[in-house]
Formats: sequence, C-alpha cells, structure tokens
Amino acid sequence: MTLILAGVLLHSLAELLTSAGGWTLSLDLADPAAHGEYQGVFMSGQAGSHVIGPLIVTATVLAHGVAGWATLGVLLAAAGLAMPLAARR
Repeated sequence: MTLILAGVLLHSLAELLTSAGGWTLSLDLADPAAHGEYQGVFMSGQAGSHVIGPLIVTATVLAHGVAGWATLGVLLAAAGLAMPLAARR
C-alpha cells in the first residue's frame, strides 16, 4: 500500500511539473512578436506525442515486459534531464 501511495504522489508531482514546464516553454520563452507561431509548434509536438506515444509503449512495454518498462523509464528520464539544456538555447 505504501508503494502505491508513493507512486501516486510521484506521478502527481510529475504531472504538476510537466504542466508548469509546458506553460513555461510555450509561453514564457516565446518571442512576444510570435506567440501564435510558438503555440502552433508546441501544440503540434503535443499532438505528435499523442500519436507516437501508443506506438512507443507497444514497442517497449507490451513487447518486452519489465525490460521494456526499464527502457522506457530511462528514455523518459534522459529526455527530462535534457530539457533544461534545450530550453536555454
């Protein structure tokens, strides 16, 4: 039960950080003269993730079980750690 609660809390924290990061990337870092263009690109990326996401989960988690979960976790952690560097550019 403790492990499930810890997972729920960690997931909730990640959702909050993702939301805050998304707003920062899509609004705060956008050129004031080109907010529409920045929003269009950002939302295209969001839509792309909704299309590609199920394919990635199917190819990793469903096809490879625990090893797939580990691979997916490492890929997502690497992407998250790369975001501050990408946002600075």
